[in-house]
Formats: sequence, C-alpha cells, structure tokens
Amino acid sequence: MKAQFLTACLATLTSTLFAQIQPGERLYGGSISSRFIQSSSVSSKNLADQNDVSVGLTTGKFRKNNWFVGLNLNAGLNAIDSEWPQMPQNEPSRYRYRYYSAGLNPFFRKYWELDKIQLFAGAGINAALIKSFRKEKIFPAKEYSLVDYSDFYQFNIAPTFELGLNYFLTKHLAVQLSTTSNRFPVSLGSVSAGLVYWTGEHQSNPDATATATQTQKGSWLIGGTFSVMNSRSAMPGDENTYTPNTFSAGLSIGNFVRDRTVLGLEASYSYSESRSRELNRFIGSYYQIALTPYVQTYWLTNRLTPFHRISASWQKTQSVQYTNISLDGQIGLAYMLGDRFILETTLANLGLNYQKIAGTTESLGGNASASLGNQFALRYVFR
Repeated sequence: MKAQFLTACLATLTSTLFAQIQPGERLYGGSISSRFIQSSSVSSKNLADQNDVSVGLTTGKFRKNNWFVGLNLNAGLNAIDSEWPQMPQNEPSRYRYRYYSAGLNPFFRKYWELDKIQLFAGAGINAALIKSFRKEKIFPAKEYSLVDYSDFYQFNIAPTFELGLNYFLTKHLAVQLSTTSNRFPVSLGSVSAGLVYWTGEHQSNPDATATATQTQKGSWLIGGTFSVMNSRSAMPGDENTYTPNTFSAGLSIGNFVRDRTVLGLEASYSYSESRSRELNRFIGSYYQIALTPYVQTYWLTNRLTPFHRISASWQKTQSVQYTNISLDGQIGLAYMLGDRFILETTLANLGLNYQKIAGTTESLGGNASASLGNQFALRYVFR
C-alpha cells in the first residue's frame, strides 16, 4: 500500500488530453541540482572549493481552443574559491570566481489530440542574462588585486520556435519530446526528452496498474555500446600529419536475483593512440577502463513503478594516472513497454565522488539533483 501510494504521488507528475485541454488546466515541470567539490594539490598546497547550483521551472495554463500560455524560468550559479601559500612568508594568496546566469522565456503553444498522443507547436521570446567576474589577491596585498581582474556581462534576447509531442503513460504522466530553434522553419537537429505534469486527466490512458513480467526472478537485462574512430590532423607550423585512432566498447548485464531486484555490472574500455605518417613512428597512447556494479529494486510489479538504485563506480585512465571513485543513490520511475522493454528515468540523485590525478591532486565532492526526468534509458529484458 505504501509503494502504491508513492507510485500515485510520482504519477501525479504530468497531465493529459481531453480534460486537461479545457481552459484553466495547468502544466508543471522543473529541475534543481547542486554540486560541491573540494580539491587539494600536494605539490602546490593549493586548496579549492567549487559550488554549482541550478534551478529551472516551467508552468502555464490552458486558454480557449487548445491554446496554452506558459513561462520558463531558470537560474544558475558557479562559484570557485581557492587558496595557496606564497613563499617565503607562506602567507595565503587567494582566487575568487563567480558566474551567474538567469533566463526568462514566455511562450505559447497550440495542441492537437491523437488518441494517447498530443502534438504541439509554439513560439516565444527567450531573454538571458549572464554575469561573471574573476579576482585574485596575491600576497602581500591585503585586498583583491586589480592586476588579475575581469568582469563580464552579457544580455541577449531571441525568438524561439518549438515542435513536440506528449505520449501519455497514465492519466497524469506523459513523456514529452520536443525540439527548439531560434529560426523558422524549425530545425530538427536535436530533440530533448522529459516528463511533464498536468492537472487534468487523459481520456485514453493505458492501464498503468496492469501486472508486467519484466521484473520476474531469473530475467536478464543487457545493453552495450561499441565505436571505432579514425581521423587525420595537422598542426599549424608542423609539417607532420597525425592519425589518432580510438576504440571504445561497453557492456551492461544484470540478473533479477529475486522478483523486482536486479544485480548488475556495467563495464567499459577505451583505447586511443596517435601516429605520425611522415616520421613513421608511434607518438603516444592511453587507455581508460571503468567498472560500475549496481543493485536496483523496482517497487511494484505494475507497468508503472518507482525504483531505487545504488551503484559504485571505479574509473582509471592510464596516461595521466587518473582515478575516479563514486558512490550514487537514485530514485526514478520505470514503465514496462510490452514484454521485453523497460523505459526508465531518474527523478532524484545523491552522490559522492573522489578523484586523484598523478598522485598530486585530490578532490572530494558531492552532488544532489531532482527533476521531472530529463534523461531516459531503454533496457531490454530476456529470459
């Protein structure tokens, strides 16, 4: 009952067609993220703190005849503070950097209904403000020195045009695919995906409470990637031609050790080398390997179910002696497509990260984020 209640709460993250198209119905979406990194260098004794915060909100209201008027708001902050000793007095010198951004995008859309799918087209005006400054105080100065100082300000305004569709998973939950451009006709070069929240009900929703078979004990989840790249480059002032070659492959496999719980491993390997044709000799190479064991539990046997995932990741790069270790916890939402596929998106993430470079620089950081699912994964199930 508790899991079903949580499912209902998460499913209330969207809305739908006939009723939601009525004047007065609303749409909501948004995201928030925060990251903190603290690093230190053994050789230079440099200490640095970095903070990143971003927030976004989309809201709007339906008017007459399937017309929608909405507003996108976003803001972000990137802050870096570092300190290092200045010889011979060993007094601290300091560096400060700030980056602020804010955006405002009023827009309107026209919706058309096609059973479980909505099509929409719209336009708006996007206004963005960016400001950053950089200051450095070098000992023995008591204040931040103007010797190394920069102040940047930018404001731009441009029209926006968009095309998209909503596919409804439940009465209140829909996957939205859209493309946005500042020119008309709209270019389809990139497509973004996310979940949206509606306050009405969809008349032709699928049955999200039906029992699915993907998460039964003994089932397997598989996935993978593979790529090979060969290129040719020439440096300015250098008569030699270089041919970098890169190979990468990844594999993901998991087994449902019991109903609704999968134990899995993701592994990847990449190798890159560069040669000079004119000199007929090897220039350099590096390889990178990564391993991520994880355990993931789906809360219900329904087609629509929340899930949580705990994973640990280890990554090693040979050329620069780079090591990265992370621990992450996630809560998300999954939808069972047919009998063989699972569509997943992460709603909240909390993680810790440790990095070490060449035995001299170390950093420890944390991150937290929440959003209405702006990234999706499609998994294949076999038995």
